[in-house]
Amino acid sequence: PPATTLEVEGAITDFVSAANFKVLGQTVDASAATISGGSLADLGNGRKVGAVGTVSGGVLRASKVEIKDAPELTEASAKGAIANYVSVANFTVAGRKVDASAAKFENGSAANLANGRQVEVEGLLNGAILVAKQVSFQ
Repeated sequence: PPATTLEVEGAITDFVSAANFKVLGQTVDASAATISGGSLADLGNGRKVGAVGTVSGGVLRASKVEIKDAPELTEASAKGAIANYVSVANFTVAGRKVDASAAKFENGSAANLANGRQVEVEGLLNGAILVAKQVSFQ
């Protein structure tokens, strides 16, 4: 039987990688897709996208993905434990890459950043990176 073509548009959720995320509850594999409005590295939770492709095994194998939001204008936040800590400009929270090098800190300072620390980060997306305006220690 011919493959079913599907198009979904909405915010990315459950982001694991470009090959495994959801849009409107539909699992999407965009690893081989043509990307417009950004690159594969720009994909992440909260990004607004349109994806079109064929459905196989319940997965939308996207041939095209359009990133719909402008990264420099998108406000974002992440809350959770710090992981993959390298420096104040390079760590992750809730799977989101964070650069807090120009952030204001509440209930702590940059020196308190460490793997496992609970934080809430607020800022703007620059591609896939959350450029923090404020980091609050929980």
